[in-house]
Amino acid sequence: MSAAAARGYRCYFLDAARHIKDSETFDARDDDDAMHKGVDRLRQRAEFSAVELWDNSRFVASINLTP
Repeated sequence: MSAAAARGYRCYFLDAARHIKDSETFDARDDDDAMHKGVDRLRQRAEFSAVELWDNSRFVASINLTP
């Protein structure tokens, strides 16, 4: 992946009450790539119940791995 092809995304980590508790930025090729990376990050941080992904001011996805 070239740096020119990547876009910056922000991943907000949410607690069980859906409050933002942390955030992280990363580069991804597109929304699908960002969602895969968001799932990976959420799995690595079990203290959070969900993430929201944003591309600047554009909402991309909410990912929840808990039932």
